[in-house]
Amino acid sequence: MHYCGCSLNAARVPPYKAVFAVPVFDAGTMCHKTGLCQCVPPLVTVLEAPLLYQIDIDPGENYPIGKNEQEYVDAIRLINFAVEAHQMTVASVPIQNELGEGDEYEPCCNPPKCQCCKDC
Repeated sequence: MHYCGCSLNAARVPPYKAVFAVPVFDAGTMCHKTGLCQCVPPLVTVLEAPLLYQIDIDPGENYPIGKNEQEYVDAIRLINFAVEAHQMTVASVPIQNELGEGDEYEPCCNPPKCQCCKDC
């Protein structure tokens, strides 16, 4: 499963990968003006029908399987089942970036003590 923030943007059940949302690219940049791909519209396009790739023969994801192909229907059914099973195991947690600011919310900067201090 590939998450961008809280959004599931892709799922992989070998040999297939389904892509549910794609970044909006600006000409000459990787992603929308920031150079960083974002997770929410309008900086991503949520696809009505996922793109599906057979990644063992198309690792570059250049040739999506046609939505009218039986292989597409069968693979998407399998992937949707895997996504549902996965989502049943995911526990809701607070969004870490919304907890506040302060040293206690900084990433561990000196393992194994993990006490971050600007004056240390």
